[in-house]
Amino acid sequence: TVRDAVSYDNFKPGMQCTLVSTIWNRTDGEFLMNEDGEALTWENSFTSHRSGGTAVELNFTADGLAGKDIVVFQSIYREGSTEPLMIHADPDDEAQTLHFLQPGIKTKVTDAKTGTNVSFMEETITVSDEIDWWDLIPNRKYTAVGVFIDPATGEKALDAEGNEITAEKEFAALEAEASVSVTFKFKGNFETAKKFVLFEELYYKGSLIAVHADVDDEAQTLYIPKIRTTALVPLT
Repeated sequence: TVRDAVSYDNFKPGMQCTLVSTIWNRTDGEFLMNEDGEALTWENSFTSHRSGGTAVELNFTADGLAGKDIVVFQSIYREGSTEPLMIHADPDDEAQTLHFLQPGIKTKVTDAKTGTNVSFMEETITVSDEIDWWDLIPNRKYTAVGVFIDPATGEKALDAEGNEITAEKEFAALEAEASVSVTFKFKGNFETAKKFVLFEELYYKGSLIAVHADVDDEAQTLYIPKIRTTALVPLT
């Protein structure tokens, strides 16, 4: 829903007027269309004053608009007339432009001891996930939620005590593009070697806005090898 405030001046008081709104997709160079292939149009009636304003709410589906810019165009007609009293249709007017961001994240998992994506099999394993983000609104709070997946089953991975391996962190994005680190600690004294993949999700006010969930991403893959030793008796 987009709310737009429209002001006018030097109108004859008491006229019955209609405000007609359309939305121009500046990125694609076309109007937003309805299911019939016609430009989406909103009409709102009001009674004029010499100077004044009115507000309108435009409801539409934003599917496919990520990363694009749209501009609200508006005209005012006197009731029964096809000639507009006022037109505001400037595609470069920033005050009438709405930017649809396309937030994204990419991540890299690193063991605290080895500095790589290989961990020693031990009582407690600590790894960090460095999350790079882009296209976030600065000075807002976001929440990163991570979970390890077992690529062999596609299910959530379990630590040596049968617990899901998850972590989350709330942070304030001071810039549109930056990074944050999320720490995971879990029991790692497994009986067999393990391979896990870390999936991350980014939320804003409870709404999911970005996902990194590629089971084939080597940067997100954690290896926990099983080291075997054999004692040898020296020959005498």
